[in-house]
Amino acid sequence: MDGSRVAERREAGLWPSGKRVSARERRARHRWMVLAYQFLVAVIALGSWQICATEKLLDPTVISSPGAVFGYLFGKAIFGSELWTNTYYTMVATVIAFVVGSIAGIIAGLLLVQVPVLEDIFDPFITLMNSFPRIALAPLFIVWFGIGLLSKIVLAVSVIFFILLVTTVAGGRSVDRNLIALCRSLGAGPWKVFRSITLPTAAPSIFAGLKLGLIYSFLGVIVGEMMAAEHGLGQEAVKYSNIFQMDRVLAVLFFLAVITTLLAAIMTVIERRVLLWQRV
Repeated sequence: MDGSRVAERREAGLWPSGKRVSARERRARHRWMVLAYQFLVAVIALGSWQICATEKLLDPTVISSPGAVFGYLFGKAIFGSELWTNTYYTMVATVIAFVVGSIAGIIAGLLLVQVPVLEDIFDPFITLMNSFPRIALAPLFIVWFGIGLLSKIVLAVSVIFFILLVTTVAGGRSVDRNLIALCRSLGAGPWKVFRSITLPTAAPSIFAGLKLGLIYSFLGVIVGEMMAAEHGLGQEAVKYSNIFQMDRVLAVLFFLAVITTLLAAIMTVIERRVLLWQRV
């Protein structure tokens, strides 16, 4: 049986054996297949890294080996208090910054959508402020707000606010103006139009901004901690980097990557739950 015939039978719900399978079973099989390939890619990457480290193709003072990195992470860091204490401070700053920045950005974006003249007035100022490099502003925030959590929160909020502002305005602009005119001609007031048309239409863009903002809030806090901090995962990574303990640096960075992936997955689940009506 050629490839095109197999594809046709699968689209019809029939596998080459002739057995009919449901759409849910096809999705489950596809998901497991993707996970298997992802696991294979990870194994190949880690195996190549370990071989390069064993054969001295990599300088151990610059980059460690997977065995040393995961040996430290799962042997000492996970079961110690230092990693979890720093994670607590980082996550507190991340959550606060994400909530504050997201709410402010969404409200400002919806306000600009509802009152276009405000967008015309503030657009150049928003562009100017958004063009400032946040990394360059981090030392100023530390000088202004100290080395505690507040400077990290302000830095992350300065990133998240504009992400949510831009995505909310973009979602609001995608509303069909003819549909709005039709609703107004049928007697719908501004609040009714906003609640029934503008907000649902802008919701996918808002959630795209929330997903991106959640990751960037975490990264913004980490950058602030790397500049100067009393606690946090960024400060811990810098500390180990200064004494050339690369296995611990990479272990912290891997732990950061895992947290970022989990945050993105959580936001994806929330998005699917809230926007369930789109797939109906």
